[in-house]
Amino acid sequence: MISKIKEDDGRVRYDFHINGKNVAYLIVRQYSSEGDGPWISGIYTIPGWRGYGLARKLVQQVEEDYEGETLRLRASPYKDAPKGLHELVALYEYWGFELYDCDFRMKKEL
Repeated sequence: MISKIKEDDGRVRYDFHINGKNVAYLIVRQYSSEGDGPWISGIYTIPGWRGYGLARKLVQQVEEDYEGETLRLRASPYKDAPKGLHELVALYEYWGFELYDCDFRMKKEL
């Protein structure tokens, strides 16, 4: 089950709950540093729940919520994540994002 919480600072947090436990989350800032649409500032799935597509489901929910806009993110793996930077870029490209600068920022037209 996905829940959505609007923070006081304008961020939106998406949480993925299984059996009452938050096992993955995603944070969206309403506007990117370029000022032209929402920015995913963090995606995380706890170890033990990785590989089940939970992060993808969170991203799909964001895509539905921000339809018609340009969604951006930066490929930056967590230290405990099994994927390296280039594997993460490949995953996001598989999800439809495109790399647009040398800082591994990516975007997707929704």
